Amino acid sequence: MWFTYQAKLLWMQKQVQQVFQNIQEIVTAAGGSLKVEIEAIMNIAKAHHDSFLAPKVHGPKFEQLVQQTHVTEVTPAKLNEEIKQAKSTNDKLTIIDVREESEWLNDPKLDSAIHLSKGIIERDIEKVIPNFDEPIVLYCSGGYRGRLAADALQKMGYTHVRSLQGGLRGYLLYQQEGLGSSGVAP
Repeated sequence: MWFTYQAKLLWMQKQVQQVFQNIQEIVTAAGGSLKVEIEAIMNIAKAHHDSFLAPKVHGPKFEQLVQQTHVTEVTPAKLNEEIKQAKSTNDKLTIIDVREESEWLNDPKLDSAIHLSKGIIERDIEKVIPNFDEPIVLYCSGGYRGRLAADALQKMGYTHVRSLQGGLRGYLLYQQEGLGSSGVAP
């Protein structure tokens, strides 16, 4: 369940296009050349990519709240295996992205995921997944919101809900190491 190189490149190009106009204005104002523009674009793309993969810094109370959850986490490798198995056996496995809508729309996502942000998942989950025994994996960017949402679903009575260890960032790092090979949608 990983990016192909081409999908990753397309995603990075989309991110670069969002800031290209601003860069072009700055470079033009500075009297820059095409080489300078290309270098500026590459630096911004790398910075955006690196910042997406960099761990976020959270407050101590938030960290404590997440640590108090009693949620089973699934590793990227195990989830990759489970997705392949579910596809080959037609078993049910629902993957839910709990990030904010803007993250869902603008950042990479697991290609088989559905979106129910952490702000609405408790309200809407029973309409989407009425079977309280259905296998569910939740993820966010870094794993924290996914754990909190999984904890809430467990308290609601869902019996087979887990959180993706390290979130999407962990999944992408696993892929970067050349260990995964399925698909992430840009």
